[in-house]
Parts: sequence; C-alpha cells; structure tokens
Amino acid sequence: MRGSIIWLVLGIIVAVAIQSALPRITVSGIPFTPDLLLVFLALAGVRKGRIFAVFTGFSLGILQDLTTQVNLLGLYAFIKSLSGYALGTIFQYREYWNRTVRLLAVMVCFLIHFGIYAFVTLYGSEVQIIDFLRLIFIPALLNWILYIILEKLFFDLKVG
Repeated sequence: MRGSIIWLVLGIIVAVAIQSALPRITVSGIPFTPDLLLVFLALAGVRKGRIFAVFTGFSLGILQDLTTQVNLLGLYAFIKSLSGYALGTIFQYREYWNRTVRLLAVMVCFLIHFGIYAFVTLYGSEVQIIDFLRLIFIPALLNWILYIILEKLFFDLKVG
C-alpha cells in the first residue's frame, strides 16, 4: 500500500509537470491538449483496481479543476472519478479479457469521459452534431494512442 501511494504521488507530480508544459495543438480545427492526467489514471486504474482508480481520479480531477476550470469546479473531479471507476473495472477482468478487449474498454472509457465533458461545457449552445462528435472522438482517439504508447513503453503487457 505504501509503495502504491508513493507511485501515485510521483506519477501525479510527473503528469502535472509534463501536462503544464504541453502546447495546444489543432487537429481538424479542434484545439487539443493531450490529457496526461487521464492517461495516467488509465495506466493506474487498469493495474491497481477500482478503489485506487477512483481515489486517483478524484485527486487528479480536483487538481485539474483548481488549475483550469474554476468556473466549473467539480466537473473534472466527477468525470475523473467516474472514469477511474470504469477503468478500475477493467482490472477485475484482466484474466478474462485479452489485450485487445482491454484496449477497447479503455477507448470506451475515454469516449465517455470526453462525451460528458463536451455535453456539460456545451449545454445550451447551438452546436452541430458532427462538431460535437469531433470534440469527443478526436481527443479520445489521440489520448488512447498515447495510452497505448505509454503502456507499451512502461509495462509491455504480454497477458492475453
């Protein structure tokens, strides 16, 4: 348990430091900054389980709320906690799901994460459905690719 907490704190410090230095890039007309905190949460949740992932998600979310979204305080804490729960669920099925299924489950979690965020932030705005879907799919896909790269780099899972 103590090692997990140290791993969590070090991971959060590194993720926040790198996240704050990342530039905003534009993909298909959508400004985008990779969400390293979500990717870190996915890496932690898939390996440590629900309780650890929910705690990590809430911690990362409240930190992100306080630094970026003061007007929607609590949104990231809620979404990251929910994502942590879903990502931690993948841990329970690690012996039954092969790597492809686990990766698809992570993508679904990312789609839900960005879908909730887009819905809440755009609620009441007139947005075409195609733009709404692009706001969800592009960040989810790019973060998922980053997750796959980091998972391969740091963990190189051979299970499944």
